[in-house]
Amino acid sequence: TKAKIKENASKIIKKLKEEQNYIYIITARDESGMPEEYYGKMQQLTKEWLNKHEIEYDKLIFAKDEEKLQKCIENNVEIMIEDSPNNIKDISTKIKVIKFDCQYNKNVQGENIITAYSWYHIYDIINKTKKGE
Repeated sequence: TKAKIKENASKIIKKLKEEQNYIYIITARDESGMPEEYYGKMQQLTKEWLNKHEIEYDKLIFAKDEEKLQKCIENNVEIMIEDSPNNIKDISTKIKVIKFDCQYNKNVQGENIITAYSWYHIYDIINKTKKGE
């Protein structure tokens, strides 16, 4: 509930949606390690956070980390934006992943993985991918 939004995330996601891209948020948010008063409320808290930060989306999907690839496949996701090293490796076996660069995933590389350093960079990667570049 106190997590800060990445700079320009809302602005770029809105622009992508305006350009007829579908925005599916596949999150592994769960309650482990959370104070007891949050148990059973994670989905609602996540929706409230997205709304508070004006993050537009077509579909919000809650999944366990190990289910993210399957959820991508089930929902015909063409490009996944991800920061978790394990999820990047797993999802990139089948789907193109834009790795949002973080200290903890710097060493994750491979086929189908493109590193982005900002939401503007993500926007450029998506547009180049759509054009076949």
